[in-house]
Amino acid sequence: MPVTVEYAVEREGMEKVTFSSKTEADAYDKLLDTADSLSQLLDKSALLQPKQVQELAFYLAHNRDPLINALAQRRKTVTSKPAPTNNSRNKKTTKPAPQELLDIVIEPDEEAAIKNAAESVDKSNEAAA
Repeated sequence: MPVTVEYAVEREGMEKVTFSSKTEADAYDKLLDTADSLSQLLDKSALLQPKQVQELAFYLAHNRDPLINALAQRRKTVTSKPAPTNNSRNKKTTKPAPQELLDIVIEPDEEAAIKNAAESVDKSNEAAA
């Protein structure tokens, strides 16, 4: 008789999804936490209906990496060079200002687990429909 271990993700006392891997369950739980945080932010805007807020928050949480990349992009400002002068004694040497580095570390296992969790949820939603 085989023994199977299942990990259930519960929210507000209700079981949402079950997984056979703890890593997948934790990744999906983290995805739901992110979606909850985004829902709270989007609720403040009053631009969307509650159902739309939930769907958009889940979509953004599911597409976390592209969202982070989009938010982290900074446009380079174009600075004009000062007009050259003939007086070399007044010439100042300036160093360019250091640019702030943003280090985003994404663990490969976490990324794969989130993707697998989302695929599992999609499959279970299709099966339920």
